[in-house]
Amino acid sequence: MEQQAKIFLSEERGVAQLDWFRSYNTFSFGNYQNKYKTPVNRLYVLNDDTLAGGKSINMQLEEDVMLILLPVVGMIDYRDSTGNSCSTEAGCLQMIMLPAGSSFTVSNPYEEELVNFLQCWIKIENIVPRTVLQKFMFELDEHKNHFISSELEAGIVFHIAKLSGRQKAVLQFSHDTTAAFAFVIEGAFELEERLLHQRDGLALWNSKKAEMEALSNDAIIFILEMRLS
Repeated sequence: MEQQAKIFLSEERGVAQLDWFRSYNTFSFGNYQNKYKTPVNRLYVLNDDTLAGGKSINMQLEEDVMLILLPVVGMIDYRDSTGNSCSTEAGCLQMIMLPAGSSFTVSNPYEEELVNFLQCWIKIENIVPRTVLQKFMFELDEHKNHFISSELEAGIVFHIAKLSGRQKAVLQFSHDTTAAFAFVIEGAFELEERLLHQRDGLALWNSKKAEMEALSNDAIIFILEMRLS
């Protein structure tokens, strides 16, 4: 089966901006609707958000969702309508399973400093009526030039790595992987013979591996792998 791929360029993302908040949307979201920016498998939201000191954003969920929060700069506070609350800093990934109708709030605990974080929403069918809140910690410098991977739930696996300039890597996927989405957090990569710059994304279907080369020093890439659940 032939590999399929689609690039999601950073410069083509939607943007919502206030004096104290900015959100870049990889997929159609809110007022940003683009027929070419459709979900990749079960992943339908990947927002790159920056929040000013002391500010909060509130979100409402219409579907059962696995929520992934990945701070890039600083720390964020989280609470939701089911009673969960936590703080998550850069170097950690927070995963929460939330039923339809839930709401959640992300806050910047700093008085003046900006925070930057990614939020991903992944559709989960027939979610068990419970909440799950799990934190996954990783040390990119300690494991430089190697992927750090963790399996979440419902067939979702995350991979993250920091690579030196001109470092090559091959990430092997599971035999039952249906799709993967790569997002460049820092630097630039050649991924599956495609050039990706900072905050570009690449969707892959029918792929059993992802071959890449970092084109800048300390380049960071984040990959969500979606398996049959």
